Amino acid sequence: MLGSAFATGSAVVLTRLGIADMSPWMFVALRMVLASAMVLGVAVALGRRPLLASRPRWPQMGLLGVVNAALPIVASTLALRYVSSTILSLLFALMPLFTSLLAHMALADERMSLTKAAGLVVGLFGVALLLLTGSTGVATQAFDWHGYALGFAGVFGAAISSVYIRRCFASEDLWVLTAVQQVAAAAVVVAIVVLIGQWSLAQVSVTTAALVAYVALMNSVISFFLFMYLNQRFSATAAALPSYLIPLVTAVLGAAVLGEVVTLPMVASGALIVGGLWLVNRAA
Repeated sequence: MLGSAFATGSAVVLTRLGIADMSPWMFVALRMVLASAMVLGVAVALGRRPLLASRPRWPQMGLLGVVNAALPIVASTLALRYVSSTILSLLFALMPLFTSLLAHMALADERMSLTKAAGLVVGLFGVALLLLTGSTGVATQAFDWHGYALGFAGVFGAAISSVYIRRCFASEDLWVLTAVQQVAAAAVVVAIVVLIGQWSLAQVSVTTAALVAYVALMNSVISFFLFMYLNQRFSATAAALPSYLIPLVTAVLGAAVLGEVVTLPMVASGALIVGGLWLVNRAA
């Protein structure tokens, strides 16, 4: 869990650093192309038979990739234009709460309890505090609702996917499932970036290329695979538990690398959200 939290948290901070010098759309496109090549290479190296055997389910896996990889990554990257990496991580820390709610409706073995419901309410109070205080985590950034809206879009995409994986792909080969998702997500994102005129390799420097490579490896490959593993082997709620530690990682790295600020309302909100996560985990 700690390794996944560091991989994700550091990737969020370095993504915000990268999009300062590159279009966020281009950053996402390159990240996803590189990640899909990495994961597909591993899947092929481990043996083509599982990959080919799953071919009838490729369309279903591909659609999952759009919701589970493309939507959260695009939404979170765009959100970083308006909020700090710590604020974004606090929003994504809500994922276990929403996952519990969706799992109650879709999974027979993960029912909602009074304690889980209380955790969801407490976590939402934490987000309400952020919104009411107009927190952005960036001293020079005025409040803009787009950052929160994009963050929530990414959270819901990941939460829905977590439950769907648990319901429909519990026995699927993890590398195959990850590879097909990443390739489909990369294809969709690249198509969008080209259509909106954001594709330009002239934006790529040695620094931004290194940042893209790090984020692709740490978040789109390592964290994504660990998320799938926890989801498939344990529960949809367990897969989201690294969210406990990600805000702490981003707060420390964001302040050190980007000069982001952590305010008292953010600390109070974080306490409420983590408290909600604790209640959900305790009930699970």
